[in-house]
Parts: sequence; C-alpha cells; structure tokens
Amino acid sequence: MFRSRRPQAHISLPFDEPDLLPSEKSRPSHSSRTRSALFLLLLLAALFFISLFLLTAPWPFPPTPPPAPLPSYILQGLEFCKQHSVLPGPPPDFHQRTQSDRFVVGTEAVLIKNATIWTGNENGREVIREGEVLLEGGMLKSVGGKGSARGLVALGGLKVEEVDVQGSWVTPGIDDRHSHAGIGSAPAFEGTNDGNSLLGDTNPYLRSLDGINTHDDAFPLIIAGGTTTSLILPGSADAIGGQGYVLKFRPTSENSVSAMLLEPPFEISADGNWTRTNHVRHFKHAFGENPSRVYGQTRMDTQWDFRNIYNQARLEKVAQDEWCSSVDAALEEPAAGAAFAGLGKYPQSSLRLEALVDTLRGKVLVNAHCYEATDLDALIRLSNEFKFHVSAVHHAHEAHIVPEVLKKGWGGPPGAAIFAAFSRYKHEAYRHSVHAPKILADAGIKVAMKSDHSAINSRYVLHEAVQAHYYGLEANLALAAVTSTPATLIGKSHRIGYLREGYDADVVIWQSHPLQLGATPSQVFIDGIPQLSSPHLVPRPAADQEIPLSANYTREINEVISSHGDPKFEARRRVKHAVFLNVKSVVTREGGELKEIYSSLKDESGLKMGEEEGTRVVMRNGRLDCVGECVMSVEEELEAEVVDLKGGSIGPGLTSFGTNLGLLEIDMEPSSVDVGLTTFVPGVLPTGPVSQASDGLVFGGKEMLIDLRAGVTKSISLPMANDNFITGFNAFISLGAENRLSPGAIIDRKAGLSITIGHTGTPVSLQISLLRGLLEGKKNGTALTPLEEAFVPIIAGDAPLVLKVHSADEMATLLELKADAEALHQTSIRFVFHGAAEAHLLAKEIAKAQVGVIVAPLRGFPGSWEERRVLAGAPVTAETTLSALHAAGVLVGVGLDPQQPPFTSSVSLLRWTLSFILTDSVRAPFTPLEVLSFGTTNIEKLLGVKIPSEGKQDWVAVEYGNLIEVGRSKVVAVGSGDGEEGEVLLF
Repeated sequence: MFRSRRPQAHISLPFDEPDLLPSEKSRPSHSSRTRSALFLLLLLAALFFISLFLLTAPWPFPPTPPPAPLPSYILQGLEFCKQHSVLPGPPPDFHQRTQSDRFVVGTEAVLIKNATIWTGNENGREVIREGEVLLEGGMLKSVGGKGSARGLVALGGLKVEEVDVQGSWVTPGIDDRHSHAGIGSAPAFEGTNDGNSLLGDTNPYLRSLDGINTHDDAFPLIIAGGTTTSLILPGSADAIGGQGYVLKFRPTSENSVSAMLLEPPFEISADGNWTRTNHVRHFKHAFGENPSRVYGQTRMDTQWDFRNIYNQARLEKVAQDEWCSSVDAALEEPAAGAAFAGLGKYPQSSLRLEALVDTLRGKVLVNAHCYEATDLDALIRLSNEFKFHVSAVHHAHEAHIVPEVLKKGWGGPPGAAIFAAFSRYKHEAYRHSVHAPKILADAGIKVAMKSDHSAINSRYVLHEAVQAHYYGLEANLALAAVTSTPATLIGKSHRIGYLREGYDADVVIWQSHPLQLGATPSQVFIDGIPQLSSPHLVPRPAADQEIPLSANYTREINEVISSHGDPKFEARRRVKHAVFLNVKSVVTREGGELKEIYSSLKDESGLKMGEEEGTRVVMRNGRLDCVGECVMSVEEELEAEVVDLKGGSIGPGLTSFGTNLGLLEIDMEPSSVDVGLTTFVPGVLPTGPVSQASDGLVFGGKEMLIDLRAGVTKSISLPMANDNFITGFNAFISLGAENRLSPGAIIDRKAGLSITIGHTGTPVSLQISLLRGLLEGKKNGTALTPLEEAFVPIIAGDAPLVLKVHSADEMATLLELKADAEALHQTSIRFVFHGAAEAHLLAKEIAKAQVGVIVAPLRGFPGSWEERRVLAGAPVTAETTLSALHAAGVLVGVGLDPQQPPFTSSVSLLRWTLSFILTDSVRAPFTPLEVLSFGTTNIEKLLGVKIPSEGKQDWVAVEYGNLIEVGRSKVVAVGSGDGEEGEVLLF
C-alpha cells in the first residue's frame, strides 16, 4: 500500500503489508516472494474445496423461510409498550405552526401598538416599552419593539385592526391555577354543583369535564377580570376527587365544554374515533380535614386509602412492564412464535385505575389540596414511595413553614398554589401568613396565586397577586404568579402564560399597571378574539402606570420565619404618648362627619398626598392633642414614642359590619365559635329571649389583632344565627380591648336588631307575614314576649331594623310593609337593608322611603337566584350597586357577608374593599373622604350606635399614604382615647 498526500480509504487485507519507504518498494525482497507463493497455494486450495462442495451439495438450495408474522394481539400490545416512556407534551413541530388549533375563521388580525409589554420572559423582568403585539391566526405572530410588526403585516398583506393603547400595560391572559368555575356554577341551583362525589374516598376515574356547566353566569365576569384560562378541578371532599381539565372561557360556536378545553388528553378524531392525544392530564388529591370530615375517618385512614389504591395501580403498571419485557425477549428468540404462545394479551389498565397508572408513568400532573405541615409531609412521603411527581400543593397554608420538606418531592419540589390573605376559616388555615408567597419564593418554591372559585371570584384572582406583592413578593414574581408560573405548573407554558411569537393570542390590555389596586382590563383577547364589547372604564392617573412599591414588612417576615408560623400579633409596644412626624394629612370625626383638619397638599377633590414634608402631630394619652407647633412637657417628651410617618396620615379607624367577629376565632371550628341556637321554627315566633351578640364576645383573639393591624378598630358584629329569620341584637365593639371589662370594649350592646328575609328554608311569604305582625304590635294589652318588646323601639322609630335581603322583589315588599306600618303608627320606622345585591333596581324607591343600605359584598356576584341581577361594575357596567344608590341619595355603607368567603378573615381586607370603590364605577366617581365614610361614619349613622365623644375616638396612623390609598402604606399605630387613660398601640 502507498502513502500519499491525498487521503485514501484504508482497507485491511488478511495479510496487510507494512508501510515501506519508496526505495524499499523498488527492490522486492526474498521474504516477499516467499509470501506471495504461499498466498497463491492457499488460494488454490480454497477453490478446490469450494468446487467439491458445490458438486456434492443438493441443488438448488432450499430458500430461507420468512419470519412468521407476529400475532395481532402482540402487535397491539407493542403499540402500548411504545407509549410507556413517551411523556406528554406538544408535538416537535408545535412552534412551527402558522395557525392556532383554536383559530376561528373570520377573526381579524389585530396590531396592538405603543404598548408597555410584560412578556413573562427573564423570570418576569422583561418589559418592552413602546412595543407592538401582532395577533393573527389565533396566535401571537410578533412581539417586539416599535415597528417590529410592520414587516410581517406588509409581507402577509394582512388586513389589520390597529389599536393604539397609548403606553398601557399589555400582559398574557391571567391563568387561574385552581378553580371550580362551571362545576359549582352561578347562580347555584339544586344539582348544579358537581364538585364532589360522596360515593367513595378514592375516585381516580371521575372527571371535572363531565360536570362543567356552560350556563355558568360567572364565565363572562371571569373574562372581564382578565382571566382567560383556568384549571377546573373536582372538589376536595374525597382523597382522590378525580381528574381536572384546563378550560378557556371564550364561548364557542359549538356551545360545548369540549370546545372550550385547551389540549384535551382524549378527543374525537377526524375519522370519528375516540383517540388519546399526547397532552398532559391533571389529578386532584386531598389530604387532611376534608376527606376525614366527609367520611368520618382519620388522617391515617386517608393515607392508607392513598397507599392502597396507588399500590393497585403500581401492580397494573408492573404487569404491563413485565409483559413488554417478555415480548422484547421473545423477539430475540429463534422460535419467537413459540415464545409468544405463553404470553397472552397485553394487560391493559382497568378503567378505574388507568389514570393512576398514567400518573406513575409521569403523564398526569398531581394537584394536592394540602394545608398543614403534617399533610404536606405525608404527601411527599407518598410521592417518593410510589415515585410520582406532585405538580403543586394547593391552599398549602403551612407550606411556608416547611419549604425543605417540599424540596424532597419525587422529581423535584411542587409549586405552591395559594391564597394571599384568605385564611383562618378553619384550623388547617389558622397558621397562614400573608407573607407566605414571599417566604416560599425566597426558598426556591414556585408560587402561583389562585382563586378556588367561587371561594374567591376568579374575576379577581389578579388581586391575589396584588396583595402578595404588597406583602413582599417581588413584582416580577407576583405577576408571574398569575400568568407564566401557573402555565408552567399545568404543563401549558409552551402556548400560554407568556407573550412570545407562536403562542396563543391570549392578551390583556390594562388601564393601569396590573399590580395597581383595582387594575381593570380595557380589552381581553382569547385566541385573538376581543371579549369585551364597549367596555366601561374608570380613568386612572398617570402614576398608576408605574409598578407599585411593596410595603416594608421585613421585620414581620422574619418573625414569621423565626416563630415557625406562629408570630405574635399583639402590639409591639403600648405607650401613653406618641409624636408623629412628617404627617401629610389628618382626618377626624366632627359631629358624625369626617373632616380633614390638615393636609400638606389638598385640592377640591379631597385627600391628595404630596411629596413635601408634612407636619408634627402629638397624641397625648391616646387622644389627638395637637397638630403643628405642639408643646409637651419634658416628662411627656421622654415617655413619648416618636414615629416618622414618611408622608403618611392619621385618620379614623374603620368600622366593620356584618360578620361574627368576636363570636368566633375559626369559622369552621365549633370549639371556637359561639354556635347560635335556632330561634325560629316555621310558623312559630320565639317566645324566649332574643339573642344578643354582646353576651358571647371573646376579645384578644388572633382575628381581632390582625384586623386591628389592618386599620379596623371597631366592629358591629352579628349573633351566630345568621340564617335564622330572627338573628338577634348586634354588638358594637372595640377591637383594641383586652377583655370585655376593659373601658370602651362594648360600645353598644344593641346596635340594631337583625333579621333575614330570603330563601333560607322558610317561605318568604311566611317571613313577611310574621314581620308584618311584629310591626303592627300588640293591641290587646297582653304581656309582650321579648321579641315583641324588641320591636317597640323599632316601631317608635328609635332603633333600626336591619334586614338582610338581596332580592329586589323582596325589598319592594319590605318597602310596602314599612309604609303600612308607618301609616298605622304615624311614626318613621328605620329600615336598613344589609346585602342588597339587587338594590340598584329600586334605588329611587329606597331613597324615597328613607331606607339605608349596607352593601355586602361590595363586588357583587350572582351566587344565588336572589342575587342574579347584580351590577358587575367596570368594565362590564358603568355603575355598581353602591354608586347607583349613592347617586339616588341613599345613605350607603359597605359591609361584609358572614356567609360569603372569605368569611371573617375578610375584615382585615376592609381597606382594600373600600379602595375598590375608586376603580369600579364610571358614572359616580368618589373622593377618598367619601369612600372612607362608607366604612366609618355612614355605618355608625345607619345603625344609630352610640359613639365616644369627640377626642375619645379610635384613630389609625399610616406610613406612606392613608388607609384608602393602599400603595405601600402600612398601619404602624392605633390609638384609643376611651376611658380615663388612653393609649397608643405601636406595631
């Protein structure tokens, strides 16, 4: 062989000669001649034996038989075996698609320009200013800077609707990680709640898909909040409640649930067959109190149920894997047919367990309702024992206590789908912290905020992110917590949750930065189709386009961590005197009205905070003593606490109305609740004493302390008989009292008599008849029952009658009843409607009758037949119930509904609730002072309560703003001038 400078293929022969120098190759050696002769002899011998074989062998040779065809059942089984290791996900060419699978023919392309775009990229930190988003074919065709889409538009010859959003924020559609919309539909009817099965504890074969009601009135309202996609889960009554499905809320021409599903795991194919897709599936599991309470078992029983059924699924999986291994081995055998004979058919999964077998193969994402540390630990042990990954723990009120436990989950830590502040409604939720999102994120756990609709209306799931940010979660993670993070956790981040080219055209245009309180969409696109027609929008100031700052809760967060979830909520310090510096505004009560007595920057609209330095305010013995140039004795100066409010304010504390605050600590825990007796039997009025909330009060509980830190200083609490016709006497109490004997603890023992009118099990006609009799009064001189005695001051006009009622028709009947009683007695009877979801339909009549209204809840929801005609507010309607009543001249307050989530914990959200008034109504804009009055003086006027004299009233000091302008403002002190010696509570 030769070496040359041109590379050649090297072929090895049996006797490959060594490379020789050219000079050597020119002179063949003796050894080379000998080898050549030997090679020739061997070649001749080989030819001889080959010829001999050909002459003696039978001819022609018998053909090699073809391999026997594999039995059909083996071929079918092999197809199943191929799928074992195939993980769910989009097809490889998914991002080469030119049109969405959900595209609706005729949908016009849209170019959103001059936008501030939050893409979700770079962990939620990427923002494109003066950007453009092109929606075409149900997809995002372009996301980029100014002019980036022009080339595509021109190249495609597209007819495009251009929308100039003038700098507004544009984000992906909101994704709700945990919802029951459709399976617990609104209005609630008998048979429309399909969330739970009570036929067994472990039901892996059930599917939320089979219970979703497309007539749910919540769907359009959910879209109006910017929520475009939700994971619809079964309820949590069962350990395994069934399978969940991802839904887009856009109504379709097919009018079916199937048409609303995003990437269903099974579908009807074009040829009419029922076909498995390769899309991810979802499971709902539940640990802790819920399955225990339903089935009368313990946590130990529930964990055994899990292990038992997972083991059954594991055995099915093992049988399948062994079958596949046996087939593989048989295919290697020469006599494969004989080897197949003993195998039998592939052992398909039972219909009961197939979803669990898929879970063990990594094809199903597990979502676990799991509150306490003990349940989270049990879940992680289960996941490791049976080797399946948990996508997210839901509710997870103690997850922030055990992040290291979550990190031990099989295949990595689950995400946490949690509430911001909805908590303490049962024992499992008692240790929740508003700082949990921040703590979990810092520990490396993915955080998603969720609604658990209708526990919280999914329309406002974004507000959960707003609260999480306020309490410390970084803005990029807070917005990701309702967009990209839930999309990732549900296995759909390849098409939703981000603004990226090739993704679904689910886009929201906001009037403000989405983390500003009361953020409202000006338009919502789902699959490129606009969902809001003629939206009603409240103008927002330019400052609302900025990313809001979080309040400073560093100390509180550290306390939560160091106390393992049990921080102290008592005041950090109690003093007699305090000096507040850099105060921008001071508001006081004067003659039952609110009055701003100082403002460093004020215009005609009311409170408006500036940036220049504020003034000095002195509180002596807990009472407002001086604003401005204040003189204190040396001793007082030494005793006083000095607090810089940094441009904050001092004003009245809020008054809560409508819950059972003080009569319970944990809503669903009987041992902590003053459970009321039934005081009404159909057809018979109670003859015994009328319940008084003041008799069952407990002070100093966690709920009261948290509410006090949130600026709520007083409460008008209802007795624990909320569904009874006769509820009882409300109590007006001070939340800062240490016990009921403390000065000013119980301000008024009879703050109105409350009754309920509505569909509560007793016919409304009977309720009205009984009320008519009570308003007519005794005529025959017989002794009065306690209830009849209670109506004497009501008939005389000296005390209010509080009627919890929602239906406009029932309110109309009550107005007639009031007029008849007033004509009979020649008095002016004081009615107050509480709830009043449909009161806007009778606004003029209510005003004429001089009936006051406490709207509760403020943001109405058509949860029942009696509430179905609610005013939704912006962007759906120009007015709200409150604004319509106020415009008609009705004295209005804002209250809470003890039967509506988030139950008693909603008291701490009262300042947030009031702030929504500024963003929900277009036709009746309010000043901050008016809004503040709806949660203070108006409530007190409506109930006719006795309030402390001037100078002895509660007040709240807020840094960086005021109670209504939430922003980064924070309550830092509360004062009370009641009694001989008032005090200041410092937080």
